[in-house]
Amino acid sequence: AQRDGIDPGRAGVGELVLRDLDDLPEFRCKEQEPVVPELADRDDGGYDLVFLSAIIHSNSPRGNRDLIRKGAAALNPSGQLVVQDFIVDEDRVGPPFNVLFALNMLVGTDAGDTYTGSEVRQWMLEAGLHGVVRQETPFGTSLIVGRRAGKENSRPRRGGARRRD
Repeated sequence: AQRDGIDPGRAGVGELVLRDLDDLPEFRCKEQEPVVPELADRDDGGYDLVFLSAIIHSNSPRGNRDLIRKGAAALNPSGQLVVQDFIVDEDRVGPPFNVLFALNMLVGTDAGDTYTGSEVRQWMLEAGLHGVVRQETPFGTSLIVGRRAGKENSRPRRGGARRRD
């Protein structure tokens, strides 16, 4: 069955990154402008996946809380919200590239930063998502995945090791 997702950041990597991580062989990702117009007013579900790639580092914590809340509201039951970004360690001193990237966000944005896994996890929990897991990618970013309540998918997952934050 076709499964629909949205990639508001227009990163163009939604299908590439996610195709081998879960059971999404027929996943189709609709790209949107970075302002996330379709998420702004959509609170009735409609998507199996919301993929927020390279977006949260440009926003303030409050902006991310709102974005994740809107993304969660746009999910169908059992839909997944995935954040892909440069996540820093809890003590904010590593990994080195991610910490340097935080400095870049300080200089280049009004309120951007790199965030910890526990911060992203908390935003997801506040948005009503559950089963939050983190998976490292081979290119230095992390995927943090939360699921909207609903019928759980019983098919086995593929991909790399997962850890709970």
